[in-house]
Amino acid sequence: MNGYPSTIKLGVTNMTKRSHFLSKSLALLLAGTAVDSAYSQTTRVSGAENGAVQTLNLTLPDKLAGDAIVDRKSKASAASAACEPVRPRAGTAICSLDIDGDGLQTRMDGLLIARYLLGFRGDTLSQGIASNACALNTTPAAIEAAITPLVTASPPVLDIDGDQNVRSMIDGSLLMRALRGQIGSAAISGVAPPILGATRTTWPQIRDYLNTTCNAGLSTLVQYTPNQSDWSTFAAKPVAGGNPAHDPDSVSWITPAQWDAAKWNGTVYNPSQMTRAEFASAVCPSVDRVRGIREVFYQHKPFADNQNPTKAEVDEWHRIAINHVRALVGYTSEDRQVKKDHCMFARAQWGDERKFTTQWDAEYPGTTGSAYGPCQGSSNAHCGSTFVPSAEDQRPYLPEGHPSCGTPGGAEGVFSGPKSNIPWSIKWSRAFCNTLIAEGFWGGHVGPWYHREKFGLSFWDSAPANNNSNAIVRAKWTGTSMPSLYCNPSDPQCQP
Repeated sequence: MNGYPSTIKLGVTNMTKRSHFLSKSLALLLAGTAVDSAYSQTTRVSGAENGAVQTLNLTLPDKLAGDAIVDRKSKASAASAACEPVRPRAGTAICSLDIDGDGLQTRMDGLLIARYLLGFRGDTLSQGIASNACALNTTPAAIEAAITPLVTASPPVLDIDGDQNVRSMIDGSLLMRALRGQIGSAAISGVAPPILGATRTTWPQIRDYLNTTCNAGLSTLVQYTPNQSDWSTFAAKPVAGGNPAHDPDSVSWITPAQWDAAKWNGTVYNPSQMTRAEFASAVCPSVDRVRGIREVFYQHKPFADNQNPTKAEVDEWHRIAINHVRALVGYTSEDRQVKKDHCMFARAQWGDERKFTTQWDAEYPGTTGSAYGPCQGSSNAHCGSTFVPSAEDQRPYLPEGHPSCGTPGGAEGVFSGPKSNIPWSIKWSRAFCNTLIAEGFWGGHVGPWYHREKFGLSFWDSAPANNNSNAIVRAKWTGTSMPSLYCNPSDPQCQP
């Protein structure tokens, strides 16, 4: 039971409908997910045409592609026979999308629903999907029993777009994308508004319906990292390196005792009264442990699924983390809180694309190695820092209706210390801590972490095939640069 049957048969009324079913249902349903390749296989049709029922044979691979068959529990939990659900049983009396009954609503549940809507029944519904220790519905009959009421209810609960029908290529696609963590235009592109009569055609409407009706817990966060940013290796490499998830306790090389030694007791550190080494040691007991960051993570619980954080969740976590760094020196007032900025995230992405690829070079020539670029063959780490494409070329990177970005005053830091296989909860910290150790509180690259109003980050894998490659972090800063509340002891006028 660890693979698919070689052929799955579905009834389709004629060749035209068969083609529409294949091209739309499979392509749209699985767009943007890890399982695309499992359904992009060859097909063949047998039987009469002219309206007769056809037999559609989908030749599928032996195993599902990507991470979709990975057990949802951490290594430690999976090794234990005990069931330790990490959240209450999901759903409402009207609707639960927790199809396998493990207490979570995940992409696994979305995949089971997607198969059901495509006509999969019996063993083909559940084959190749691993159950975790908490799953209650592990047989095809139990899975079907969990899904069927969502389709047969009046009105059907799985009518995600509100057009009074449940369609695999529309509702199934919207649900799969939502449970995968896609939001905004990425969740509805090519799908909504799809059908005349649909009443839920925007992402907020679809998200709010699933949250209200099914207690889906979909994030209301706004994504700032552009969809064009490829984070696929940042999802896979930490797991390959022995880290079961992206939360601090899943970091394999940091022991509980080391985390305990990095707790924060609320002391506000005054860099004017400490040496550079003392201050750096107080804030960063090690380059992967900002003081108190573990407790901040579990206080905020920024990732709905620690194994699969979304871009929006990671963006928000970095805002929380930077503000915690500021809290360590007493910068807690509202005017001292860093804010996310769409243009800064987009410009960081454009800078990395300019630096590491040639995709903009033909349309935007310049001086090789300059701040504007092109950058191929240049050793200038800040090459691409001032590169901004035209308003038309910016549009796919920005939210709909967002003004185009310019080049206002600000700062940039490019950091090569973080590794691509470090979990997201601490991936950023080497960029900050290594720089703090090298420069101290008053360093030029450290200053924006404490004093700039707005930020944006881009993470770039320098060698995707190498599990220990660097994750290049490009940090862009703009807005007001707040004055330091401390003075540099090297200044004769400083009175700590």
